[in-house]
Amino acid sequence: MMRSQRRPPIPARDCRPRDLLLTMPLAPDVHAPMTDLLNLTDVGKVFTLPSGDPLEVLRNLSLSVTPGAVVAIVGRSGSGKSTLLNILGLLEKPTSGTFLCNGVDVSELSDAELAHLRGSFLGFIFQQFHLMDRRTAVENVAEPLLYGSPKELSGRHQRAVSLLDQVGLAERASSMPHLLSGGEQQRVAIARAMVRRPRVILADEPTGALDPTTGEMVLDMLLNLV
Repeated sequence: MMRSQRRPPIPARDCRPRDLLLTMPLAPDVHAPMTDLLNLTDVGKVFTLPSGDPLEVLRNLSLSVTPGAVVAIVGRSGSGKSTLLNILGLLEKPTSGTFLCNGVDVSELSDAELAHLRGSFLGFIFQQFHLMDRRTAVENVAEPLLYGSPKELSGRHQRAVSLLDQVGLAERASSMPHLLSGGEQQRVAIARAMVRRPRVILADEPTGALDPTTGEMVLDMLLNLV
């Protein structure tokens, strides 16, 4: 059984660059009861191969993650890390078991409800950054707010600039992605992931495309921001 780890966070030097990192921002109300943000109980995932044979990727996996926790998901290639991250990111549903996201059983949600929960509750950081080539750094960070509330929409530029300042890129706000280094692009991606104030951030190999020194710097920054 995998369990969440309370603070202090895992030092960047102890996380290999290609590990999957799951980070949880602290609860807004520190006096509120500590409840699970994510809870998986006996989760399994089975895919059907073209031949019709079943392929079991996850079996009886249980995981409990509370606010403020940092969890690194490690394992050899093909062990199911990406499948687990897809389930946690509400991109796939388990074949068996129960997954509660913010206390809600995801098996009971429609596609539209899953999309809403994914957009408001989760933030994503990818290995290859996935920035929009024809948008500036600040426009990339502000993009998720176009799908938020009217308040988020009206304040999107100010919020994006504030986050770029937090990741040390205030002076590069008007730069296009191709003019940024790999480390700078990943910092833009971190700011974008945090722009809607998600309760959970899922980082899929967030330093895998960076050299070791830059990767350690980016990972340290991510851990210090949440």
